[in-house]
Amino acid sequence: MVVSNPDTDGDGVTDVMELADGTNPNDANSFNSLSKGLVAYYPFNGNANDALGGKPALSLFGSSSFLTNGLSGGALRTDGDRSLYYNGGGYFSPAYLENSILNAASFVFWTRNDLTGGAYSPSHTEEAWLEVGYGDTGAVAQIYGRALGTSGTFGTVTVNWADWKMFTMTISNNLTGSDWIQYLNGTEIARGSTSQKLLPTANIKFGKHTWNGGAAQSARMTVEWDNLRLYDRTLSPLEVGQLYQQDAGSLDSDGDGLSDAWERGYGRYQIISGNFTWDQAKADAEARGGHLATITSQAEHDTIAGSLGLSKMAEIMLGGFQPAGSLEPAGGWAWVTGEPWSYTRWDTASNQPDNYGGAQNILRLWPAGMWDDIQFNSADNKGYLLELGYPTDPTKADTDGDGFDDSIESHYASDPNDPAVTPNTIRAPGYLVTWGSEQYGKALVPPEFRPHPSFAPVVIEASAGWSHTAALRQNGTVAVWGHDLNGRTQVPAGISRAVSVVAGGDHTLVLQGDGTVVAWGDNQNGQSVVPSGLRNVVQLAAGFRHSLALRSDGTVVGWGYNGDGAVTIPTNLGKVKNIAAGLYHSMAILEDGTIAVWGSNEYGKATPPAGLTQIVELSAGWSHSIARDAAGNLTAWGANPDGRTTIPAGLGPVRAVSAGGDHNLALRPNGTVAAWGRNSDGQINVPANLVGVIRIASGYWHSIALTTDSTNREIPLITLIGANPLEIYKGSTFIDPGAMVTDNVDATRSITGSGAVDTSTVGIYTVTYTATDVTGNLALPVTRTVNVVLDPAADEDGDGLTNGT
Repeated sequence: MVVSNPDTDGDGVTDVMELADGTNPNDANSFNSLSKGLVAYYPFNGNANDALGGKPALSLFGSSSFLTNGLSGGALRTDGDRSLYYNGGGYFSPAYLENSILNAASFVFWTRNDLTGGAYSPSHTEEAWLEVGYGDTGAVAQIYGRALGTSGTFGTVTVNWADWKMFTMTISNNLTGSDWIQYLNGTEIARGSTSQKLLPTANIKFGKHTWNGGAAQSARMTVEWDNLRLYDRTLSPLEVGQLYQQDAGSLDSDGDGLSDAWERGYGRYQIISGNFTWDQAKADAEARGGHLATITSQAEHDTIAGSLGLSKMAEIMLGGFQPAGSLEPAGGWAWVTGEPWSYTRWDTASNQPDNYGGAQNILRLWPAGMWDDIQFNSADNKGYLLELGYPTDPTKADTDGDGFDDSIESHYASDPNDPAVTPNTIRAPGYLVTWGSEQYGKALVPPEFRPHPSFAPVVIEASAGWSHTAALRQNGTVAVWGHDLNGRTQVPAGISRAVSVVAGGDHTLVLQGDGTVVAWGDNQNGQSVVPSGLRNVVQLAAGFRHSLALRSDGTVVGWGYNGDGAVTIPTNLGKVKNIAAGLYHSMAILEDGTIAVWGSNEYGKATPPAGLTQIVELSAGWSHSIARDAAGNLTAWGANPDGRTTIPAGLGPVRAVSAGGDHNLALRPNGTVAAWGRNSDGQINVPANLVGVIRIASGYWHSIALTTDSTNREIPLITLIGANPLEIYKGSTFIDPGAMVTDNVDATRSITGSGAVDTSTVGIYTVTYTATDVTGNLALPVTRTVNVVLDPAADEDGDGLTNGT
């Protein structure tokens, strides 16, 4: 066809479009492929004009209007008449294109419809035209095409949506007819062929059909249209997917904070180039917040191919592996995520898997889109396929209906499509061990949470505040203990699907499975008043007197004390992945792995060292800050009394870090804990034999570890009965009052006493009590002092005078 706009470099993209795309109109190798062959583009921003400037405006018929609430701006509304015969219903046509698109075409548009339309069946003999628009059967609209001079339709798609969706139809003539493919939201939904050639077409209409059986024209459904594109070529599946991702932008139909494009899989898969071994690739993927990709269905394969292009799916590693001892070559294969191994794409033409040369126990894509087994330590590849999160239903905030929104599950990397797999079930439960100050009972762990072989572990997260401690059970309930001033230990009723709990100075925050927040405790600065309408939260942080929330779109909300600007979020912050809060200062990890700190800069705690990159964890203390990078290395800054910002020599890479008031904890890869900094209350005196630790938390005066080690190390406690010291008279009979032994976790224990009291001789004697529980834990010995004295009413020396005279 003839393009009226100039195309100076002859690359198939008009100069106007190249300038809009930012490509060079004088360079045939510089162009946006999505603009190649684009004949006309109608964004409907207040008019029906072609944004390319080279084509006439669309011809509008019947009742229509322009809206301001379209996909990304304006939209066109065509009003249906809802009657059998034409009564002024709206439709439109790019009439100038009729008979000018010769052998190939693509029609792309975004649409949503009024679901209250009437009944009409487009099954009668029609005029010779191609309709790509709306008809309806019963009260359900349909998108369909119609071959020239035929009485039937092809490619009929039932329409029943009130949210924006992108529909694409590509048509190409073959020797005797035409081939067509339809896509919805970037994914192919149907394809077929017609025996008649569909192009060129005498008519192209949107939102209208005509019945020649004695009736006039009818536009039955009320429809909204946006971003109409007409091409004189067929778009590839990859291009259709790219166009959907581009147009969808931040569209979020279900309001869960995840864009529709993301939920459908676009942008969630990335090829990471490099000469990795499989172990290195696995670690790198996890450091990026994802995992080696798992392709578990044909639909997922098609999504990846449509997003990245099939040709690029070659010589890159996946998350499949064969455990040691598996039957070669096909036995035992598994995914790193634990998903069922049921779908496969082995290159059977090359007899894969074949365990060629032995030890071929990891999975890669080769040839394009197919599977091959290669050796575990092989770096002979072009990188790996990174997968971030899971595909979900963009029309449902909670795809699997388990009470945890998709945004929450995506953040915690649980499966939002499986109600049995939640952010709580994927985190191993453990037992709580605490040390440091026991003032107000904040370090006195409730018996149900303490290590013991007969107790099932139930805690998946714990947090330490100024004078209280909070724990999250795997069942989503919360327990708090310690100082109860301002009700900080009084958990509000109704919390049953909590996914996180954080303790601030004197207040507590809970993140619920639906992305809402509950707060209680001290509120003198508003830190416990959650902003109205706050939703789609995926992480919380509690400072001394302020609170932060990270939403699924990467934005941060703050409330509470703002004297130093800790809750004034920087306007140029960008997208955030993780947050932390301390004493009047706030911290964030940005999407690129760098960090931002704002609020109080006392002691330089809000001034991180230059060059920090690949940060994966932050923690904020009272007067210092600390960061962990993807390799497990720590960097600390701020005040340094007691060495709190001096990383211990030889510590090595760590799995987690936590800053307390003036001390730090670090979790080593072997499950042990390192501590340094202030030790005023024993907060860095890590208990001996503490192993199997999976999570840590630091308060101002106390420390917490969550361990999988069920070994009972709770010692019995001995309490004396009666007075100490005990005074008795010489010559009397000594009756030991005894002692009582208690144990918070063992009901069975024994106590013994040792030491003799000679009541015939005045003097000071001691009786020592020891105790043990069934595990063998020994109590701290307790000693009673017995003073044998003379009876003041007796006459010891027989001089006629009592001892007391």
